[in-house]
Amino acid sequence: MSNSKPDPQLESLVADHLDGRLSEEGWEILKSCLHEDRAARDYFRTMTNLHASLLGDSLNAGKALAKRDAATRESETTIALPTDRWAAWIGLAAAACLVLGLGAWWWQVSTSTVTLARVAGAVFSGQAPEVGSKLNDQSMQLESGLVELDFPRCDASVLIEAPAVFRVIDRQTLWLESGRLTADVQNGDELGLRVLTPDSDVLDLGTRFAVDVVVGRGSEVHVFEGEVTAATRSGDSSGPARSLVEGEALRLGKSGAITERELRRATFIHTDEMRRLKNGWSPERRKNRESAQSQMKMDDALLAFVDFSSMDHPAIGENRGARRVQGRFPGTTALEFLDKGDHVRFDLEATTDQLTLMAWVRLDHNATGINSIYHTDNWKTPGQVHWMVAENKQMRLAIYGQELPAVRGWPESQRTFIEDLGRWVHLASLYDVGAKSVRFLIDGQFDSEVVLDEAPPALLGPAQIGNWSTNDPRYGDRRLSGRLDELVILTRILSAKEIAAWVEAGSPY
Repeated sequence: MSNSKPDPQLESLVADHLDGRLSEEGWEILKSCLHEDRAARDYFRTMTNLHASLLGDSLNAGKALAKRDAATRESETTIALPTDRWAAWIGLAAAACLVLGLGAWWWQVSTSTVTLARVAGAVFSGQAPEVGSKLNDQSMQLESGLVELDFPRCDASVLIEAPAVFRVIDRQTLWLESGRLTADVQNGDELGLRVLTPDSDVLDLGTRFAVDVVVGRGSEVHVFEGEVTAATRSGDSSGPARSLVEGEALRLGKSGAITERELRRATFIHTDEMRRLKNGWSPERRKNRESAQSQMKMDDALLAFVDFSSMDHPAIGENRGARRVQGRFPGTTALEFLDKGDHVRFDLEATTDQLTLMAWVRLDHNATGINSIYHTDNWKTPGQVHWMVAENKQMRLAIYGQELPAVRGWPESQRTFIEDLGRWVHLASLYDVGAKSVRFLIDGQFDSEVVLDEAPPALLGPAQIGNWSTNDPRYGDRRLSGRLDELVILTRILSAKEIAAWVEAGSPY
């Protein structure tokens, strides 16, 4: 290619492709060119941006989707648009719109093959599409559950997790206004899948990646396999594209800021897990779960039961950044803690000689330091409670004033959770002042017991669920990196049989 304009053959191939008249032989040549030449991919991206913009304006597709990027991505070359070809292309597209009808023509050519492949607990705002139906040009609001879209043009499977607002633009382009998705693009020789968000423009040429639109914080791109390019978006303008390879992640903000992020593979639900979760959410399983919850709520020793489907528990205070996301069952709700400082205020007043703490936890990556689950504020007061996944990824229950025999440290489980990233795990810690012991159960199974020399009564008061923020440099900022579902606190020791039954009724697997 020249440094001033594209190769004439590439120009012709791209124009024919956008006009819908590219032959099979031409298609193979274009795929090869795009696969081998970055400048060619930049040119293709620019032309498809302009193409989508023209057609979007003609179709009056809405402010967010009608305005496509016309900015050229960062490249080693500067590409001049051929005026004569561009003028001819505009005339052809406009004429086609007028003659064949605006929406009907565009969707017959471009989107008729994108289908809703499967759902799990999906609830839409408005009329819900049927499985197998072709998706048309309309914004879809997924209130709960999971959906999987099939993009056969690039052999891509896209799983979208509620809550989300999305729209299929064409056979290879998806608009994600909010929510998160994972994409598995099998055919690397195709032109790939493109995902547009209010903050980013992601182009893939055959890989596995995820996009997460974090409202108010920007959009994140995580690459699990292969390579993608990503650029910031703000209104009609776009920043330079950056290449991301396997193991890399970025957050792109509206201001144009790009921040390196840790890869969070396990925070996203993938296709194989969606199928397992769907099987686990049978009517019989739902009935068993609801029965177990009703029984738990009648327990006289119950101090708090929070399933996060609603945030109206009297002990729940201000939500400082925690995100309500998909729970462990399709259609249910959990809290996700993403950034340092994300937590929910939680105020219980109790002093007890017996304490049972239980929760379903899904860690999303092997974050360094302590992952705080429930921490009271006034540490260094005898009896204050700190429940966490410690630095070595073992469950820890620290009660201020407790002492272990002949060692320094805190009671911890034997099992670690490094192998459980991206999987819902049930944690239970039982503290008994009379027995001077802490017992740990994981997924309803006994793990270990730690005998104490000193065991003061547990003191509950103002606390934080999730991140534990403190100005004390000795403790730092303890972050929970993942999701939390169904927190239960009781002032008695549940039996191993009771906990096993609770886990069996509430397991998503």
